[in-house]
Amino acid sequence: MGLFRCTVDNQYDGIVGYRKGQVYTFPSNPAVGLFEEIPADVADKIIVDETPMPAHKDLEGDWHVHEPVQFEEPVVFNDDVDIDTIVTDAIEFKDDGLKPWKAGQAQYDHDNGCLLVDTVGDGVRCNVGQESFLPYDGVAHNLTGSTIVNGTPVLVCSSGSQLCLRLANANIQSDAEMAIAVATEDIPDGSHGYCTTFGLVNDVLLTKLPATAATGDTLWISETDGEWVNERPSGGTYRIAMAVVGETSATTANLFVRYAQLTDPADIKRSTGFPTQNASTSTLSFDDATRTLSVAPSATEFYVWQLGNKYVFDSTQTVQIPDTEGLYYFYFDEGVLNYLYNPTDGQVDNAIRNTVLCAQLYWDATNDEAVLLGNERHGHVMSGDTHAYLHFTRGAQWISGAAMSNVIADGSGNNDTSAQFGVTAGVSADEDVIHIAMAKASTVGLPIFYLDGSGANLRRTTEAGYSVLTDVTAGVGVTGRLVWNEFTGGAWQLSTITNSDFVLCHVFFTNDTEQPFIAFIGQNDYGNRGAARAGADSEISTILTAYPGQELVPLATLIYQSRDTYSNDVAARVISDGDGNDYVDWRKNEAEPGAAPSSHANLANLEWSSANHTIDADLLPDTDATHDLGSAAASWQDVRVSRAAVLRETTTPTAETNYGKIYTKSDNKLYFQDGAGTEHEIAFA
Repeated sequence: MGLFRCTVDNQYDGIVGYRKGQVYTFPSNPAVGLFEEIPADVADKIIVDETPMPAHKDLEGDWHVHEPVQFEEPVVFNDDVDIDTIVTDAIEFKDDGLKPWKAGQAQYDHDNGCLLVDTVGDGVRCNVGQESFLPYDGVAHNLTGSTIVNGTPVLVCSSGSQLCLRLANANIQSDAEMAIAVATEDIPDGSHGYCTTFGLVNDVLLTKLPATAATGDTLWISETDGEWVNERPSGGTYRIAMAVVGETSATTANLFVRYAQLTDPADIKRSTGFPTQNASTSTLSFDDATRTLSVAPSATEFYVWQLGNKYVFDSTQTVQIPDTEGLYYFYFDEGVLNYLYNPTDGQVDNAIRNTVLCAQLYWDATNDEAVLLGNERHGHVMSGDTHAYLHFTRGAQWISGAAMSNVIADGSGNNDTSAQFGVTAGVSADEDVIHIAMAKASTVGLPIFYLDGSGANLRRTTEAGYSVLTDVTAGVGVTGRLVWNEFTGGAWQLSTITNSDFVLCHVFFTNDTEQPFIAFIGQNDYGNRGAARAGADSEISTILTAYPGQELVPLATLIYQSRDTYSNDVAARVISDGDGNDYVDWRKNEAEPGAAPSSHANLANLEWSSANHTIDADLLPDTDATHDLGSAAASWQDVRVSRAAVLRETTTPTAETNYGKIYTKSDNKLYFQDGAGTEHEIAFA
């Protein structure tokens, strides 16, 4: 039996050693050698030897030393040596394979190139510098009521006055803010255990992972407590990437753990709205009979975010409104569906910033119907501040398409097609909500809107096959001519336009998915086309101001002329705008572009010969100036000529129904052509 010698301050200082259960003291005779037998009768004696420690020697056997030990030369431990304190320049561990797990043991891990420390957890080892754990005693305490199995994502929470573990869930805000780890051993309920915050978790059963998980897959915290998904969550979860699948076997896999939250919790706290693709998770509807708005899951459930909190609904949410005329905004607040009635801008602003808007509705209490149901399911990615800014400053915007189609301007009022038009497929954006509308055929007709009464109540009607309304259909006359939306005596009404006069039809893009395109009845009776075109700007502005909402996008204004002699269904036809266009196109232009130029001379590059001007009698001044119109197409009403109208020689023109033409030809004769195309020579006696 051997005993090693050691020194404290270069002296043998009565150090007591233990070997294989027996107590020994250091020998007093260094000449005997480093190793010697110690008789049992002297084993408990304290022997002091002032001889310095010899040079490097191997220490063999299982030794336990209870005093501070200083080695002056390198020492190699061939077996287990337990020393309370070692003071030395360096400790070199053997690189000859790993020993079986033993709590408190340290050894060199050749494969990972680091020190390996065995913890008190059964079989749990820590690669020093390559992985880290949650605090074992003060934090990693399982109080869930059941065993937390190896490979389970967990987080730190509290129970009473102590910290403990809970199964992680991607839908819970605190889970994105608290420390998250992965259990690296089975932790029975009520026990402490090791949980890795960074590093490898070995021998995770494949049954703990998604069925399709493979080496290299990223694992995300699931919306189910303590589970994984291997596809990036889409929707409203916090998207916490926690691990990567490493080496796998037939039954187990290793996980590399590294917490990576992809959304800043500070931002999430303000997150408010529906999932970005709102139409895929919920459906809006309204029942006129019960005056009830419904928000239903498209599949099994839908959810909303409000100020960072997620509310999940697995059934239809409803709210009933009173039978009271006006505008209603619907919203979720702390999981409850509610509404605002005729809200002020301040109330709308607060709802946008702090609640979850879902719908906008106008209730016609006279006819007991919702005339418009607007989709307000905005996404949670856009902040409430940005939403409010865009809502009040920009409103909805045209994106593409939505042009008027099959417009036959200046045609015969005897043909139905001369009074009909369609709309091509189009896209608009109400802040972050994209509305995609299918094309509308010209023979179908759009829903027709107008204002009614002293309260400018919104009304809706239809004219079969058309987007304009006759007095017969409206019930305000018997002429069959078109109506206009007149404001008289402090109230709005429908009135029949004067025979041969002009009225406007305004087309808008809405946020109502069932009626994305609507037509508004014009608000004036114009005596000529020029006045009608000039009135288009102001009428659009009046409608946008009176309409209860910010979601109308002006698309077009069409000029109609209505005359008793027209034989189509609405006794009307579309008239070109006088500038060579079939209609006024608002899609790429602001409805109110600004103040009009004070004179024609202020318009650059606008020669009479190429401008296709309409000359309004009310706008033509008395003047002696000569205006050479060249070959321009001009529409004149009640034009006074102070000296002479000079006609340039031409050939027989193309006839236009309901228009007569006076002209001269190269034979120096004056002719009149009627609307049927018959040419008459004007002879002078």
